Formats: sequence, C-alpha cells, structure tokens
Amino acid sequence: MPFWVFFNSWLVHFFCLSKDFFSVKNQIFIWKSSIFHISEIKEIIFETESNRPYCLRVITKEYKNKLYPAATLKDKTGFKLKTDLEKKELKLKMNVFNKKLFFQFVLFK
Repeated sequence: MPFWVFFNSWLVHFFCLSKDFFSVKNQIFIWKSSIFHISEIKEIIFETESNRPYCLRVITKEYKNKLYPAATLKDKTGFKLKTDLEKKELKLKMNVFNKKLFFQFVLFK
C-alpha cells in the first residue's frame, strides 16, 4: 500500500495561476509545492503521449526544468489553463502525441 501511495503521488499535481505567480502543488503530499514568479518562467510545455496523463514541464530563464504529471487534469481544465497562460503572454509549446488531442490543442484554438 505505501508503495502505491508514493508512486501515485508523483502523478497527481494541480496548478494555480494568480496575477504574478504560477504554483504547482501535489494533491497527496500537500507540503510539496513549487512556486514560480511569472517573470522567472521561460516557457511551459504541455506534454502527453497516447494514454499517459498530461504533464507540464516548466522551464525557467535559468534553464532549470521540472516535469509535473497531472493525471487528474481534465481536458476542459487543461484547455482553460492553456488559455489563461496565453493571456499572461508566456511562451507555450505543445508536445502532444495523440491525434485527437493534437487537433483540439493546436488546430482548434
């Protein structure tokens, strides 16, 4: 049981966007969080492959990067996050390897 909790905790992150900050928090280990000032972020990459969960890779201006899987992120919420990040004028990149999601993300903005 503890192994599954530890393993699954890596897959469940959620994202918060405020006026000046972008924060990433873990749903199981609530004390684990990463907070980025919007001005520190170079780009954010949405990544997913076929049946894998959504992942967000945050790359800072110092070229440090970290991958945050978000298995509980729904399509509708992911699209809203994408549009909110675009409003903040952040550079976004889509590495989506699923045809259905590719058409939703890229072609039908």
